[in-house]
This record gives sequence, structure tokens and C-alpha cells, in this order.
Amino acid sequence: MGSLETAEMVETAVGHFVGGYNCAESALLALGGGQARVQGELQRLATAFGGGTARRGLLCGAVAGAAMAVGLHLGRSTPEDAEGKDRVYQAVEELMAAVEARFGSVQCRQLTGVDFREPGSHDAFCPVKEKVCIPLLRFVVETAARRLGSGESGVASASGPR
Repeated sequence: MGSLETAEMVETAVGHFVGGYNCAESALLALGGGQARVQGELQRLATAFGGGTARRGLLCGAVAGAAMAVGLHLGRSTPEDAEGKDRVYQAVEELMAAVEARFGSVQCRQLTGVDFREPGSHDAFCPVKEKVCIPLLRFVVETAARRLGSGESGVASASGPR
């Protein structure tokens, strides 16, 4: 993927996030692009991962969405495809390590300081969305897009699901 295409994916993700999709949906829609066979299936797949999985503050939804996109592009389609499994695990491990190095964690609650299950958390989230989540979403989508398109660490671009 070229830098222009990567930049478009980043802006698409941010546009989805600002427009009301959650972080996981936004990352997967931007990175998964035309991979969906049924209109709307990608965001439905990712919906539960917002707020660190069902608002529990666990794995950052942007990272979860990007991991799903990596699997969509590079994953295996049979249990025997150990190479495909290893390829995805390696790419996602590198993505998570990059996020941890840059932001200090991949855990939503640690990143945002917000417990999304608490009443009033929406009000606390508004400034966090701008300061933390949007920059993190940008970084995650850019990093994943580059991994998908560059062939780094054995990750080669794929034309579709495997």
C-alpha cells in the first residue's frame, strides 16, 4: 500500500470514528475495505470490541479492529495453514508492540483512564476521544496498513481473504 492509500485509510478510520462508529469498527472498516461480502458485515463483526470489548476496558478496540483486518487479509482459511496463522500472529504481535512502545499499553482503560461501564463515562470520554483515541486510531491504522502493504517481517500483501 502506498503512502497515499495509507493516508486515505487513516482518514477513513477517523471519519468513521468521528461519525459515530466505535474504534474497532472504524479500524476494521478502513483496513478491511472491500473485503466484506455482505454490506455491513465488517462493522457488525467489530461492534462488540469497542470500549475495550463491550466497554470492559480490555484490549483497545482500534487494535482489535486492526487485528481482525490483518486476519481478514492474511489469515488462514483451513486449520492446516500453520504458515497463515503464524503470519497473522507475527504481524499482530508487532502491531501491539508498536502501540505499547508509543502509548504505553494496549489496554483501553489504561490508555483512556475511563471506565465505560460507569454512569457519566460518556462525558469523560469526549476530551479523551480527541487527546487519546483519535491519535491512537491514526497510529494503529497507519501501522497496520504499512504492515499489510510492505511485506515487513514476512507479511505480504494479499488480494483478499485466504
